[in-house]
Amino acid sequence: MSETRNSLARLLDRFTAPPVSSTPVAHATMVERPAVVVPLRPPPPKPRRPRRPKIRPEDRAWLSPDEYAREYGLCLKTVYRLIRRNQLDAVRIGQSLRVARPK
Repeated sequence: MSETRNSLARLLDRFTAPPVSSTPVAHATMVERPAVVVPLRPPPPKPRRPRRPKIRPEDRAWLSPDEYAREYGLCLKTVYRLIRRNQLDAVRIGQSLRVARPK
C-alpha cells in the first residue's frame, strides 16, 4: 500500500507546477520606461465624392410625364393618354416612365 502511495505521490509531483518564489526576478529585458502620453489627433477627413454637374431641365432629352405636362401646359392625364396612343415617344426605365422631348 505504501508503495502505491509513493508512486502516486511521484506521479502528482511530476504534473504539479514548481513552487513560485515570492521575490521578483529582474531580467535584463525588463526595463522600466516612463509612460509616454500621445496626443489624440482628430481622424482625417473623409474624401469627398465629386459632384455631378447639374443638368437643367431644358437640357434633358427625357422628361417625366409630370415635367412634360408642366412644360407644355398639358394635363397629366392627357400626357398618359398620348403615350398610350403612341402619339408621344416614351420609354419605361425600371418603374419610371420617361417622355422624349420634341426636337
